[in-house]
Amino acid sequence: MSTKKLSGLALCFPFSQNRTRGAHALRKGLQVVLILLCVIVAGSAMVSAGTINYPGPFVGTTVEYTDVAEASITGAVFGEPDLIGDALLFRPTEFKASATSPPASSDIEDGQLKLTIEALAGQSIDSIYISEGGAYALASPANTYAQVMASATIFYWITEVDDVAVDPIPGSKQLGPFNLILDGPDNDSAIGIWELEGTLNVAALLGDPTSKVTEVMLSLDNTLVATASGGGTAYIDKKEFLIDVPEPSSMLLLGLGAFALFGWRRHGRS
Repeated sequence: MSTKKLSGLALCFPFSQNRTRGAHALRKGLQVVLILLCVIVAGSAMVSAGTINYPGPFVGTTVEYTDVAEASITGAVFGEPDLIGDALLFRPTEFKASATSPPASSDIEDGQLKLTIEALAGQSIDSIYISEGGAYALASPANTYAQVMASATIFYWITEVDDVAVDPIPGSKQLGPFNLILDGPDNDSAIGIWELEGTLNVAALLGDPTSKVTEVMLSLDNTLVATASGGGTAYIDKKEFLIDVPEPSSMLLLGLGAFALFGWRRHGRS
């Protein structure tokens, strides 16, 4: 089995801060060092790839996104985002993995993304909603193997509370994996849509309802895998990736599924 692309566990390319606020900027720099050390100690691996910056700022209604950057062995896989309200929406066109056999093969596409979310004046960050999805197709003639998988590992740090810099308060979350395998004794195939979503409850990390989170740093490692052997074929891609900072009253709506907004359908199988 061959692997064309290698995967990292978490984003470790440097955070870039472009601020000139004296002592505040110095403290932010020390926070960045601590954050990177936390990721390394956690067993993360740095991808040997260049960084592509989308610096912004992307200014929404209650928050702004700054220092947006991605890294991947194969170049820009997320692409430049659009801002819709308080949501940052990526529409990837090159984030995909495919495998055909024989011989047995495995293709891994790994993309890493980092950014900073800052609350605008008088606002706060209670939670961060993340969702992603795309398409897949598998074909597995009798007694062959085909598999697709998608997952995301997210690390985040509260770096400001009530507009005051604090020692980073860490959190993490795993999305997925979405995992589909065809390996039966009969001819089989599947085609459809995959979806992953989750909410980072950043305010809950404080343990103090009277304080407000006003800045969060976020990094994530996003992976697609396609594997095939014995004559099977597998394909998976990512079509959308969304980061949103919802108002508390809108959280129930997010639970209905963000991708319904873009006309997604559930997967099918034949």
